[in-house]
Amino acid sequence: MPGMFVFKTGRTTRHTRGRVRAVNVNNYNVSLPPFGVARFDNQILIEMANNPISPFSMPGDSGSLIVDASGQPVGLLFAGSASGGAGNVGITGCNPISSVVTQLGVSLI
Repeated sequence: MPGMFVFKTGRTTRHTRGRVRAVNVNNYNVSLPPFGVARFDNQILIEMANNPISPFSMPGDSGSLIVDASGQPVGLLFAGSASGGAGNVGITGCNPISSVVTQLGVSLI
């Protein structure tokens, strides 16, 4: 849900708290040098919710599991920007966890 607080622990930024900015986002374009731009649909966008202002994610955090306040999986971090969102410190894109488990043919335990 937009406005919901989420958390992740990443290699670069460690433990951070963010806020869901939007869900079911289509046409989320990600630059993938040297291949060009890839378009993703049905994504979740997250912005920072920390004080002091700091990004929710940075390069090296990809693959981090994003969870809600009760520790339930929400999504898998795969992309981010260096600007935009709250505090203009970036927006993070994540695949909804339901899509991840379906595409991988796995189940959460």
